[in-house]
Amino acid sequence: MTSAWRFPAMPSRIAVYFEKRMTRVQLRYGLARPLDETLRDRLAALHGVYGFLRLEPEGAGLVVEYDATRLSERDVEAQLRGAGIPIQLSA
Repeated sequence: MTSAWRFPAMPSRIAVYFEKRMTRVQLRYGLARPLDETLRDRLAALHGVYGFLRLEPEGAGLVVEYDATRLSERDVEAQLRGAGIPIQLSA
């Protein structure tokens, strides 16, 4: 069993977990419009990008969990936008 530690002083849309060999980061994005079948297929294809751990629509948003030793927040956003996912950054 891997113990994880959550960094407490992060903005509400970001959670950081430190594990033995990776740093798991969870981001929450708003969506400019709901995901249709085509966008869901594109989102599913992003699971094959090295470093993505979880991509899950949640309500009117999207939860993305990734390995920060492999991807940066900028990389994540570029991959999502490149796939046509209509993310909105929240303050």
